[in-house]
Amino acid sequence: MLGQAVGYTLSKAGMQTESGYLDAFAATEIRAIAAFICFVLYFSVTGKWQDVLNALKNRRAVAYTAVGSFLGPFIGVSLSLLVLHYLATGIAATFLSLVPVFIIPFAIFIHKEHVSIRSFLGAIIAVFGIYLLMV
Repeated sequence: MLGQAVGYTLSKAGMQTESGYLDAFAATEIRAIAAFICFVLYFSVTGKWQDVLNALKNRRAVAYTAVGSFLGPFIGVSLSLLVLHYLATGIAATFLSLVPVFIIPFAIFIHKEHVSIRSFLGAIIAVFGIYLLMV
């Protein structure tokens, strides 16, 4: 929670410019470039480049990772930064914390997992909490 709170607050502050706000997709690109540099440094310091090369040999895993990278970090983070642009940070963080609620139908219908009544009640309480914030 602390990491998300600091991250959202710094992201919102980082997107502010003298002429308004930085585009959410441009801000995501800046974050992705910074993350890439950190990964290059990490693999260089730890000497794990061979692990990276071995992972790249699995074409199916690379394809899934590429699609997941586009949908999650790129589209997901860009849209979350867009939400931060238009809403107060606390309200945006509350909306963005509903992700586990939206995973429940995928867990049931795609992965055929058993989801308890307690999980459903938690989801309903979370959605009702959002409703109370917006009323």
